[in-house]
Amino acid sequence: MQLLAQCYSIGYIEFDEYMEYAIPLGRIIQENYSSWESFGDDYLKGYTDWMNSRKNPDESQIEERKNVHEFFLEQNTKAKIGPYSVDFSLELQ
Repeated sequence: MQLLAQCYSIGYIEFDEYMEYAIPLGRIIQENYSSWESFGDDYLKGYTDWMNSRKNPDESQIEERKNVHEFFLEQNTKAKIGPYSVDFSLELQ
C-alpha cells in the first residue's frame, strides 16, 4: 500500500488507477487483521525480522518505527487524530 501511495504522490499513476489497486489491497488487509494495532504490530515484527537478518542491523530504525506506531496508537486513543483514527473496518468501495 505504501508503494502504491508513493507512486500516486509522485504522479507515476493517476488517482483512478491508485484506487483501482488500493481498494482491493485494503480489503485484503482488513481480511487479515482486526485493527490498526494488529496491522502495525505485524509490520513491526516483519521489519524487525528483516532488519535483524542483515549483516549490520540498524536497531535505531527498528526503534523509530516502533515509536511511530506507538505514537499513532496514542494519538488515536487520546484525540482520535492521525492515520489510525480512520475506522479500520471502513467499507471500501
